[in-house]
Amino acid sequence: VCSSDLMCHVNIHGKLKELKGEKAEFRGLQEKTIHAIMTGQSPIVNIMATGEGKSNLFMLPAYCVNGGTTVVIIPLCSLQEDLERRCRESQIECVQWDSRRPHETASIVLVTPESAVTKTFNTYINRLRSTYQLDRVVMDECHVVLDSGPDFRPKLRALGAEIVQWKTQMIFLTATLPPKDEEEFFRAVHIPQEGIHMFRGPTTRRNIHYQVQEVGDTIEAICQLVKRKLEQYPAPGKIVVYGGSVEQTVAIGEALGCPIYHRGVDNRAGKAKRMKELMEGKHQVICATNALGLGVD
Repeated sequence: VCSSDLMCHVNIHGKLKELKGEKAEFRGLQEKTIHAIMTGQSPIVNIMATGEGKSNLFMLPAYCVNGGTTVVIIPLCSLQEDLERRCRESQIECVQWDSRRPHETASIVLVTPESAVTKTFNTYINRLRSTYQLDRVVMDECHVVLDSGPDFRPKLRALGAEIVQWKTQMIFLTATLPPKDEEEFFRAVHIPQEGIHMFRGPTTRRNIHYQVQEVGDTIEAICQLVKRKLEQYPAPGKIVVYGGSVEQTVAIGEALGCPIYHRGVDNRAGKAKRMKELMEGKHQVICATNALGLGVD
């Protein structure tokens, strides 16, 4: 068990209010999952709807007990920026992994899947283990493992085997793992199905409505639709136009004269700047591939 006995007796309700305010209450499966985490159960798979507070499942345990490190594997740089900010606001020491500097005192270390399978990061993990500082490893948006292939983040498939070798508590979080894909996911991350502590909640978002409307597949038709939607939803409302490929996304973005976001655009800092400008309302429309929506708060 990676967690100390002290963790089992922490007043997690009181700690939640310290972390999130006096009116804070647990939602959905948060309390049951956090209890499982703080009593050292492993592996844990939690499936809850977007916005139900999956990040609290690793933030609260890190807040409750000092001295250890939680490694959180995050698939996108934009989500790392957001989580680091939220941890900082909650007085939790959190850093993004940088191979050029040590992170010996951080409560939470955020790392991309590609960095997590490097020799340098493995050395860091072994150092944490040897000093009994590695509390747990969390894989956020873990369903992306199933999207991995020769042409899309191939190292994701190696990640599961790597995590198992760390011999610590393993936690997998997502809002996107249909029951029919569970067995394939368990194989992909190399965890036996019979030993899994599973927490599955409803993932339907009642405050979201969908409408399908045929508008044609020409760029001109899309631009006309966006123009009508801008009139219908003025600022601060935002519109995201998703393209099915990078080429299509670039073409539509150029026609709309709006920022463009895909996996190959800009460097890490540039992506973060684009996201910040979108969130701050500097742009009302952005054209993107599905790389934009992966875990963005």
